[in-house]
Amino acid sequence: MYTALKNAKGFIRYCWVDTAERESNPVNVFSDKNETSQSTQLATDFVKTSMAGMNFQKPGMIEEPIHVHD
Repeated sequence: MYTALKNAKGFIRYCWVDTAERESNPVNVFSDKNETSQSTQLATDFVKTSMAGMNFQKPGMIEEPIHVHD
């Protein structure tokens, strides 16, 4: 999955977030909304074909500027 995202147009960063509530969430950062929408479709297709037996929530999108600090 990461390789498909990394090669997608506008890719900036991918990371995985684990919360205190024992939830895990992938975070994909792309340069604009259209490219982010395309990445969401890539992820959806990957989950449907490679992880069909697992229970996932529908992918969502946050549409606002972000600042990433390493």
